[in-house]
Amino acid sequence: MGDGNIVLRVVETLLLMIVSLTVHEFAHAFVATKLGDTTAKDQGRLTLAPHVHLDPIGSLLIPALGAISGFPFIGWARPVPFNPARFKRNINMWRGSALVAVAGPLSNLVLAVVAALVMRVLQEVSLPENVLGMLARVLPSLLLLNVFLFLFNLLPLPPLDGGYLIPRSYEHVRETLARYSFLIFIGLMVTGLFRRLLVPPMQLIAGGLVWSTGLSPVWFSGL
Repeated sequence: MGDGNIVLRVVETLLLMIVSLTVHEFAHAFVATKLGDTTAKDQGRLTLAPHVHLDPIGSLLIPALGAISGFPFIGWARPVPFNPARFKRNINMWRGSALVAVAGPLSNLVLAVVAALVMRVLQEVSLPENVLGMLARVLPSLLLLNVFLFLFNLLPLPPLDGGYLIPRSYEHVRETLARYSFLIFIGLMVTGLFRRLLVPPMQLIAGGLVWSTGLSPVWFSGL
């Protein structure tokens, strides 16, 4: 691959990550604020401005290295802070925390749906070849990235969002998982279980979006 293609790949990868991670973190802040906790809002996180959410290493450096090497590194953003004790009185703290947590992954699923709908609309319009070529690279990648982020963040491993979905009666399990989560991640990746866990549901969800929107599979032929 030429230098120009590598630069283009890095730029496109970073744009996709920036959009996806920004929307994800904004969703956390939005739901927390709606539930009465203004911690994120007070810290300037209730915004779609990327610079307040992005982590220089996790949001930029790691994804860039992944784009250059071809290895699918996992990126991350700065976690949105929230305080369950500040939720409205009628909001159970565990349920409120779960709602804040699940808002991030659900926002990624929404982005995937939006990408599919945009591609479906573009099937009916005529665009310059260079514009269509760019969109044919970016939009399918946006869809697949956000389906991945949706599933990955729902894994019940703290500090991922799915960790907040572990019932309170299993708090001891959550604490144990949090203590060894890094080693668990490494183990899942080395053994290939990580791929086995996520690829089938990714294919199912992406295939469902293609089928339900009448999207042509040709969009994904270049991936």
